[in-house]
Amino acid sequence: MKGEECMPGPEGGFPRDIESYMATKPPDLGDSCILFSRFGKCRYWVTCRFAGAHLGEGYQNVVNEELWQEWKGKSTVRNMLVNKGSGSLMLKNFFFRKSSDYLFCLKKASKAMKAATTKTTGTTTLKTVGVLTDEDLIRLRPCEKRKLDFQGKLYLSSLSNCGSLPFRRICKRFGADITCGEMFTCALSQNELPGITSSLHRHETEDLFGIQLQGTTPKQMVNYAELLNETAEVDFVDINAEYRGGCVLMNHLVEFEQIVRGMDYVLSVPVTAKIRTGIAKKCRIAHTLIPKLRDWGASMVTLHGRSREEMHQNLADWEYIGECAKVAAPMPLFGNGDIFSFEDATRAMETGVSGIAIARAALIKPWIFTEIKERRHWDISARERLDMLKDFTDFGLEYWGSDKIGVEKTRHYMLNWLPFLCRYIPVGLLEHLPPKMSDQHPGVLYGDYLENLMSSEMIKDWVKISEMFLGTVPDDYHFEPAHDVDAYFRQP
Repeated sequence: MKGEECMPGPEGGFPRDIESYMATKPPDLGDSCILFSRFGKCRYWVTCRFAGAHLGEGYQNVVNEELWQEWKGKSTVRNMLVNKGSGSLMLKNFFFRKSSDYLFCLKKASKAMKAATTKTTGTTTLKTVGVLTDEDLIRLRPCEKRKLDFQGKLYLSSLSNCGSLPFRRICKRFGADITCGEMFTCALSQNELPGITSSLHRHETEDLFGIQLQGTTPKQMVNYAELLNETAEVDFVDINAEYRGGCVLMNHLVEFEQIVRGMDYVLSVPVTAKIRTGIAKKCRIAHTLIPKLRDWGASMVTLHGRSREEMHQNLADWEYIGECAKVAAPMPLFGNGDIFSFEDATRAMETGVSGIAIARAALIKPWIFTEIKERRHWDISARERLDMLKDFTDFGLEYWGSDKIGVEKTRHYMLNWLPFLCRYIPVGLLEHLPPKMSDQHPGVLYGDYLENLMSSEMIKDWVKISEMFLGTVPDDYHFEPAHDVDAYFRQP
């Protein structure tokens, strides 16, 4: 329409036959497009589900030139590393200089150790420090790293399937100090790194941001850490050793040490780790592992106060977290588990931890960061929570797009969040303070339709909430929550 080349095709670009497309296109979802309002131009043109806000005569894409010139060539999102036309980050042209050196030394040390154990004559011994020889460690001396001040910060933990960039923007607005992208599972192949690289995306408001990696082999973790160091803008890289497969590292200390030392070597930013008290409930090992992590090069450790076996079945043991904070010094130790009010946060800090990491509580009430900093209970209304979902919708459409794909992506993440958000109980309905995550909603409130809808545990009501902002779903639409959130799901 402007005499410029565009991308044809119904899948990834614009339709070839505009008239036919517009004749079958569903009605707009609203009369205001967030992209046009914010940036002065909507890049989705006729495919935008709010296209009426910026379509002129003859389907011309209207542009607010003054606003567009201000934003043209800029982006609010960093670490956009995906190759054009690809869903993966290509690696075939990347030279892994540091990680290759490190992995070569690991292989060399392994061969030397095997030779030393099989040799039956001679008295020559190989001096080792950790997994490498003294000579290798001198050659692989770490560079100076930027020091981060973690003390007293509120940390929004990495949240798989829920901790998207739009959700993190909500939490930043409510006072989160540190944010972390969704967990990224490392799986290297010869030519590419499969996976959703949106896990690496960082909004401009995230001033202290990390990326969490999960993997069990040094090659995967160290290679990807070097790639991030050279191509992404992050403040720290976190090792997930407390969830699913990553938890096995707590019982495989050789591999864990190789990963931490290797990532510390290839990264110019701090390496952190998140662990649990142990694998089995009756066998706690965190207090013995944390000093090792400090010596291997970790700059901070987050301890979830339950074992892998317990998951979320029992209360987090903050007394044990406090004991671990003593053996971690001078390295910062963050505690995680069952922080649901400012009273919980105050008691947690009294154990001696350097800061607090919050996960599930942020999904139930993202304003918990404000409550902790202002030391109050916020009796937030159903209307305020609905307005928060409207902001999330705008953030989602701005990030994922205002076309059909972006709308459904925003809906998907909203529906993954609502099974947690519905568990919030207004302070005025509680029988006691402070609130606990285990508190049960009293049930139907007569005369308050919106509060009943926002607290419903039924999937059909979550879908209904999404339809307020994103339009009606198809008759055969089906949604399954990504997590078992103990919300007593009831299918209609």
